Amino acid sequence: MAEFLYQGLVDWFQDQVEQGKLTAGDKMPSLRKLAKEQGMSLNTVIHGYELLSQQGWIESRPKSGYFVCHQSQVRPAIMLAADHPHYLNNKDAISLEEQVSYQKALICQTSELLEQDIFSLNPHNLSAHHPQGETPVRQALSHYLEQLGVQTKLDQLWLANNPSQLLIQSLQSLTQVGDKVLILTPCDYRLRNTVQALGREAVCLNSGERGVDLDVVDKIIEQDEIKLLLFPSQFSFPAGQAISNLSLRRWYALIEKHELPSIEWDLCSHLPNRPQAVMSLKSLDQTGLVVYIGGFEGLHNALTSIAWLQVGRYEKPLAQALSVAGLCPGEDLQLALIPLLSQSPVKAFAAMSRAIWANAEKMKSALERLKPGHLSAVINKGGYSLWVRSNSPITASQWQAYRAAHLHGLIPGNLLSLAEDAQHWFAVNLSLHQTQASLDWLEKECFTSKEKPKKEVSTHNSDASTESTSTNKERENSPDEPVYNPMLDLINHDFG
Repeated sequence: MAEFLYQGLVDWFQDQVEQGKLTAGDKMPSLRKLAKEQGMSLNTVIHGYELLSQQGWIESRPKSGYFVCHQSQVRPAIMLAADHPHYLNNKDAISLEEQVSYQKALICQTSELLEQDIFSLNPHNLSAHHPQGETPVRQALSHYLEQLGVQTKLDQLWLANNPSQLLIQSLQSLTQVGDKVLILTPCDYRLRNTVQALGREAVCLNSGERGVDLDVVDKIIEQDEIKLLLFPSQFSFPAGQAISNLSLRRWYALIEKHELPSIEWDLCSHLPNRPQAVMSLKSLDQTGLVVYIGGFEGLHNALTSIAWLQVGRYEKPLAQALSVAGLCPGEDLQLALIPLLSQSPVKAFAAMSRAIWANAEKMKSALERLKPGHLSAVINKGGYSLWVRSNSPITASQWQAYRAAHLHGLIPGNLLSLAEDAQHWFAVNLSLHQTQASLDWLEKECFTSKEKPKKEVSTHNSDASTESTSTNKERENSPDEPVYNPMLDLINHDFG
């Protein structure tokens, strides 16, 4: 209980920094004053300050008190929504080499992040007695989902070793070869890759800072005869943005209007930056139109992932496919999750969320030092990634060199988004220790100017040379691109 109180003080500090009430160099409130304001004991506040000091957020100055010693200055990146879809073809397919190289960067590596396992696991019985999953596990999972607002029945829940298996079964059961599937990007590249691999046509629509224009979505559904919607959920990789409750309600109204089968891909809603109630699209589903795929990845070295599916109204086709697919993990692997699922999600994942938030702030400062004014990051409210934009593109040959260096932690933007400026973007996995090595690579290979050897010039060309040098300097000092006009955001006023 005492540990929870210390962490509550850390949450208070995080709120103050995010709201701009505390900035680098500010003096922290005195121990006694803060203890009185927060209703905590003096010992709790002292230990909380020690924890913040150990994590590098505040520093103690003799005879002066505590001061904030860190705040990132990186500019916020602006995401613009597309007004037309992108139809994937064979040229957009992601190669097997790319999938293998970036696989680790795609998943939150919990053990590496916390430098410990969050639960014990010693599996002996690797067989599953029930194709849906053991009853006690599904009961604990049902309790966990209720805290996310998802009401479910035990016979509608199915467990699997990983979420991709459930996505494959769902797509095969709900669509036919050649059907068009609408996917919102940027998103986990497994979504579009799976759709393409199964012979469905992926129609991608890039979302902006406020989501997408639902009028555009409505038009696409009707004109392209969309058969299924693939919807990345709260804090989804890589942007990490929260979707407002109002936007989710408007989304569900659109789904109901077209009676459109939908799959919600939710692997990050347990990782908000701050403890808060999180609404999912499935929590609004009263008619069973939404198939809900959730899961945890990277929780334990012996349990790389575990996932679940709530079938909605499609129990008959999905149950038949899942019952013969043999996707359920072993009994011991399932039972190890019960203590984790039985807790409040805030308690179970608070340590992960705090560590990720701290890494995000430190990473933004590192990006700013890398090349001041050149990089910007989307303000994320949860998840385990940072969506970063570079003023200059990072080419395919440079990413090929990155893979050849056997580095992890970054994923190219063109694998996650189909926007016109996708080469300017990349995702940073905030749970990996090797991220600093990736930043060193960025600095050396992408952002260090290569000086050309000087050539001797004759005296009579000196004037022309001087003029050319002056012109080159003007080009170097000019901005990489025009300054973005915030008024353009007005076009997003009706976005969902």
